[in-house]
Amino acid sequence: MSTCSSHVIHINEYMLTLAHLYNWSNGHVYGILTGEHDQIRARKSETEALEWSDYKSMPFTQCVVNETLRVANIISGIFRRAMTDINIKAVHLDHDHFKDARTFNPWRWQSNSGATSTGNVFTPFGGGPRLCPGYELARVILSVFLHQLVTQFSWVPAEMISWFSSRQPGRRSGTLSMCNGGM
Repeated sequence: MSTCSSHVIHINEYMLTLAHLYNWSNGHVYGILTGEHDQIRARKSETEALEWSDYKSMPFTQCVVNETLRVANIISGIFRRAMTDINIKAVHLDHDHFKDARTFNPWRWQSNSGATSTGNVFTPFGGGPRLCPGYELARVILSVFLHQLVTQFSWVPAEMISWFSSRQPGRRSGTLSMCNGGM
């Protein structure tokens, strides 16, 4: 496998994991996302695959994808020799460009949200001549993953883990149990 291919696979796994983590940990986001995808699934037969028009009819999913890319940028997974250290990852967490920058808030990407203008600051795939040629593919993969996740599976917290509970009473572990069947 080429180095480029292995980086693409690593980056996709990283983003898919973080997208799931952010959405599961915020019940309101997960509920809206599930509703959007249940509507798409209701228009199709059980075996019918998603089409480009379905992908384009996922406005809240696109907000979630943007917010996942903003909060959990993959720059830390890219290896390069730098002559000068710059904190590239922090550009998407700058309070001058994003209100409540360290909060996962997919609604900031809705056109009427009144959020601070991002202009050319939001660049998870680079820009200009160095724009990632697979940027739309990455967004499609993340969107289809979220669609399958919320329409095919129910996610529930795992049982309390005794060693964790004894240190922090009332907290559940981050482990999830997967139950086949829609929500």
